[in-house]
Amino acid sequence: MEGKKESRHRAQKVFITEILEGTLKTEEKEAILFLKTPTKEIYRLNIIAVVVGKEKRGSAINLFIDDSTGKITIRFFEDNTVATAAAVGDVLLVIGKTRSYQEEKYISPEIVKKIDHLWLKVRSLELAAITNHNQEHEEEKQIKEEKEDKSNQDTQSESDLLPFEKIIKLIKKMDTGEGVFIEEIIEKSSLRDAEKILEKMLEKGDLFQNQPGRVKVL
Repeated sequence: MEGKKESRHRAQKVFITEILEGTLKTEEKEAILFLKTPTKEIYRLNIIAVVVGKEKRGSAINLFIDDSTGKITIRFFEDNTVATAAAVGDVLLVIGKTRSYQEEKYISPEIVKKIDHLWLKVRSLELAAITNHNQEHEEEKQIKEEKEDKSNQDTQSESDLLPFEKIIKLIKKMDTGEGVFIEEIIEKSSLRDAEKILEKMLEKGDLFQNQPGRVKVL
């Protein structure tokens, strides 16, 4: 059941550090184990790394690999020709799943191939590009959220203002130095009785006409 479900998930290209820093979780409905990171959920992984150690225990083989971001173990519980032939310094492409034993994460492999060393550089560039894209996306998201928060704050503060305060705020916003036409204030204002409020403000001296038909805030 688990293999049938997980085979539908694409093997995601990741750095080993993402595996080490991630958290193993279990789906409630299907009871499938997956790795949770701050940016994604990984059911199947795809990594390229160098063999830095090898250990044989009976029919089981452990390969210790390093991709310069971290080290992790690939565990083969049965005889495997690639694992048997692997030597320190070999570069491997590994597709598999993250598992854990006694709180230590390891990779349960599905596919393991020896490849050219140049693929290490290719993978590093690929993941760097993905990381930069994700960072840019997060920055854009953060900026958007900040703008929305500011907009909400402005809306809230606007609703808290008294009518004459809204008029003053509008005039200050519209005034480029020569005052603002009364007709423009009435047109731009959301207040129904803007004209009456302007008249009262002029009577009280809150505004003054610097030119015929134009007003400024004192």
